[in-house]
Amino acid sequence: MKNTLFLILITIIFIPLFAKINAEHQKNLLDTPTITILPLENSYCAGSSMIISFQVSSDFEQDNIFIAELSDENGNFNNPLEIGTLNSNTSGIIQAKLPKSLTEGNAYRVRIKATNPQIISEDNGTDTYIFELPDMTINGELEPCKQMIYTYSTTQNLKYSYLWSVNGGYFITDSTKSNVQIEWGTSQEYGYLTLIKTNILNACSDTTTVQIALKSAPLTQIIAGQSKACIAEIAEYTAASSSVVPSNWNVYGGSLLPNSNNNTAYVLWTQLGKGWVELTKTNQFGCIGKDTFFVQIYPVPYATFTGPQTVVENSSTAYKANSEENLRFHWNVTGGNITQEHGDSIIVKWGKKGSGKISLIETYIGSGCSDTIEKNITILEALPDFQITGKKEVCPFSLQNYSIELTYNVIIKWTAQNGNIIGPDNDYTVTINWQQPGNGSVHCQLISIQSSDTSNSELLIKIRDLPNITINEIPKFCLNDGPYELNFAKPQGGTYQGKGIENNIFYPENVGSGKHTITYTYTDNFGCSNSQTVQIEIFPNPTKPELNTDEYGFYTNYENGNIWYVNGIPVEGNSSNRLHWSEIKSSTCTVWVVHVDSNGCKSPQSNQIEVGVNEFNDEIYFFPNPTQDYLIISIKNNKNINATATIYDVFGNKLKSVFLTTFNNTNDIIIDLNNFGNNIYFIKLILGDNIIIGKFMVNK
Repeated sequence: MKNTLFLILITIIFIPLFAKINAEHQKNLLDTPTITILPLENSYCAGSSMIISFQVSSDFEQDNIFIAELSDENGNFNNPLEIGTLNSNTSGIIQAKLPKSLTEGNAYRVRIKATNPQIISEDNGTDTYIFELPDMTINGELEPCKQMIYTYSTTQNLKYSYLWSVNGGYFITDSTKSNVQIEWGTSQEYGYLTLIKTNILNACSDTTTVQIALKSAPLTQIIAGQSKACIAEIAEYTAASSSVVPSNWNVYGGSLLPNSNNNTAYVLWTQLGKGWVELTKTNQFGCIGKDTFFVQIYPVPYATFTGPQTVVENSSTAYKANSEENLRFHWNVTGGNITQEHGDSIIVKWGKKGSGKISLIETYIGSGCSDTIEKNITILEALPDFQITGKKEVCPFSLQNYSIELTYNVIIKWTAQNGNIIGPDNDYTVTINWQQPGNGSVHCQLISIQSSDTSNSELLIKIRDLPNITINEIPKFCLNDGPYELNFAKPQGGTYQGKGIENNIFYPENVGSGKHTITYTYTDNFGCSNSQTVQIEIFPNPTKPELNTDEYGFYTNYENGNIWYVNGIPVEGNSSNRLHWSEIKSSTCTVWVVHVDSNGCKSPQSNQIEVGVNEFNDEIYFFPNPTQDYLIISIKNNKNINATATIYDVFGNKLKSVFLTTFNNTNDIIIDLNNFGNNIYFIKLILGDNIIIGKFMVNK
């Protein structure tokens, strides 16, 4: 009940009041201007300008200010951002500036608030996309040291492009990357680093610049040292004096030696080509001063030379250095004298035994780099002269011994010209087989085992011609020939050798028929011998002929080539196979026949046929019979008659004839038989017109 009364009371009191207020409000609405925002662009970059055009329904008060407000990314104006103002009382354009720190979103709205009268427009009615700006943080040293390189970076994202710029330094790396390296200069106290970062998807970009406070590096300078050095050379490099900041030395192409200090570096150069010495100093700010001293490192020649280090006194020895272009050579010798010098080679005449020395400096002409080598020389006593003993005139193909007398410790080497060494060639005696006639020589070289010194001796040799042997016509021999003194070779006085030969007498019957070799050797007065070999042929004897008689006389089985014998005397002019009775002058005789073949060989005598009795005449005596050295023919005659006695062998060969004169008294003829051998012989004695045949025997 009470509530009802309360409501009635409220209605009676306030309804008229509300009606009056509403009526007044409606009147004010008809009198208040409105603001309409014209369409905006669909998207913006944070930090960019926004052109906001608007219209008002009626003018505002003269002191009115239009304020553009931006919602959050969701379109809410709970905490709107003021982005631009315009002092105006009518329609216009607000040049708005979006904050750089806006969060990216696609539902931003814009509205305009007026100050007189205080009116807030509706928002622009459509969502606006605002892209956030890239992160512009620059990381890096803001108080760097001059002349040092530093790295600066910003956040990296594939959707960004980068463009750096620098003042007071220069880029070491690409200035369009998220990371850059910069070496700061020395002319400014401050530098500036600017970064422009752009989102390549929406072209939104931002720029930031940082100030760089440049710190100075300590004074660092190499003030002295060699710009040219030789390999393996130790060089000294000096820094500008600094008692506060310590020095640090670095070397490329060499080694820093331990005795280096703050002010001085001692460098052993070890690599050819370009090298350098680097000096660095670091102050309390950590700034490093640096100076680089470039050095050209040249090669050093390798000094060496060849030649013996053990020599012989008074000898001349050659020495030669390695030959190379642009080299200069300087030789120095002690213990001897340089007799010839041709740059890289010398000839030294050494003095007395003892010690010596050779030094060589090789220098490259362009760089002056040099190397030195020194060698000690031992000077030994020389080998003495010596002589070869042995024959100077020899026979061809003869063996001769040659020798030397020496007590030194040496190597011996024999050589021969036109001769061959038989056996060792390194002993004190050598045997040589000399060859063809002409000139030859034997040479001996001694080599000292200690010094390799040599001593030589030579003996000239005349090799005589061999005796010239010529062979005359070689006789034919038959098997039954008697002893034959060989004499068909010249010069005579040599020796025949072969089967059947004794003391140069050839005995055909001792060798048999056929061809046989005989060697004739002749030695001249100098003792040189030559030999020649010939072939002789011994023909066989014909067979013994058969002798028979008939009414005509005697006949044999060989048709021709026969020699008939009557009482041992050959019948001249008959070689047929028949001997007539008329051809026999004696009433008593002994007949036989011998056949001679085409080679001149005689057969054995045929069988003998005796006719009558073979007795001596009573007035003629042959004695002694048998005999040894002589035969006496005793003739009793009463008148002077010339007589001839001829002796034949059993083959009818005439061996000896004696001419004599008999007187009218008894004559004894003595015939010398010293050269007759044991055999039966026939003697034909012609006394005027009478022929007397006798037979005797020699038996010594």
